[in-house]
Amino acid sequence: MKKILIYDLHASESGALSILMDLYDAARKENKDVLWNFIVSTPQLNSTAYIASKRFPWVKKSWLHRFFFEHFSSKKIIENIAPDILLSLQNFGVKNYKGKQLVYLHLPFILTDYKFGIKRDGIRLWFYQNILKYFIWNSYKHVDMVIVQTEWMKRALVSKAKISGGKICIVYPKINIDSINQYKDNQNSRKVFFFPATAFAYKNHILILEACEWLKRQNICDFKVVFTLNFNGRTEYEKRLVDYIKTYNLTNIEFCGMISREQVFDLYSHSVLLFPSLVESFGMPLLEARLSGSIILSAKTPFAAEILNGYSNSYFYDDDDSQRLALLMKDVMSGKISYDNNCIRTIDKLNDESLLDVLERL
Repeated sequence: MKKILIYDLHASESGALSILMDLYDAARKENKDVLWNFIVSTPQLNSTAYIASKRFPWVKKSWLHRFFFEHFSSKKIIENIAPDILLSLQNFGVKNYKGKQLVYLHLPFILTDYKFGIKRDGIRLWFYQNILKYFIWNSYKHVDMVIVQTEWMKRALVSKAKISGGKICIVYPKINIDSINQYKDNQNSRKVFFFPATAFAYKNHILILEACEWLKRQNICDFKVVFTLNFNGRTEYEKRLVDYIKTYNLTNIEFCGMISREQVFDLYSHSVLLFPSLVESFGMPLLEARLSGSIILSAKTPFAAEILNGYSNSYFYDDDDSQRLALLMKDVMSGKISYDNNCIRTIDKLNDESLLDVLERL
């Protein structure tokens, strides 16, 4: 019976945790002869007859604890499991394993052309881009396969990290199409603009605010923009956005905070997606809005071009052109941008193999 080890000390929230939990759920439903082992930090993964889970929450105490585990504790644990295949879900290859190894790379910061600044983006992202990336790339010398989510990440790995294209496998994120609500094109839907994103400068919320300020100067205010942020200024970035809103008295900006996935899907059905984000490994809202059939106004980025290829209800602007975005918003509201009921919502690659399929065919 094949033994597969999933190694992921990083995942505890957000997209990284979703990747881990999706794989765990798929393994739990799988009936083939595979013994699954999961090494994690804080997530609670129940063991079954074919799944064993080992938790090490203490590695989250500090970088020093994580370093100690990665370089010393992990070696004996992995030797005792003796897996046939090891999959690291945490961007790095595992140093203390010499067998067949795969790495799932979902960190776009080490591949993007966007330049992070310490003051604007924080030292952590600057460190990823300028220091940590070399250690990550070096770890790939000893792995058999690097798994990425998009073609743009594969191209960037080949050109920037000098990784052979034959060593890179693309696995598109999976999504249940049945859970997506159908967009309803009407005057009300065209006056609600939605941007589901976290509070990071590279998400580029400011471009939307600049577009709204331009529209206000044209006396166009009969619309609403919804951000999944907190108006109470919990982070420095949110405070900067709130200060901008107050300075220009932008009364039509709504901060709804974190909302459920069901609420996000509901908003897709009666709003226009704005997506000015400059850095994404994939950009899941682009896919979700496309599957809903929504109108999408997106920055012209490699990941957006890939996900929205062939989708006739999408429109692009340069990532720093707030006036072009404002004009597109105006055209949407006025009806000048027509809606294509026969738009191609699905993407062929969504039917390609899953992460589980890749592991089981090796």
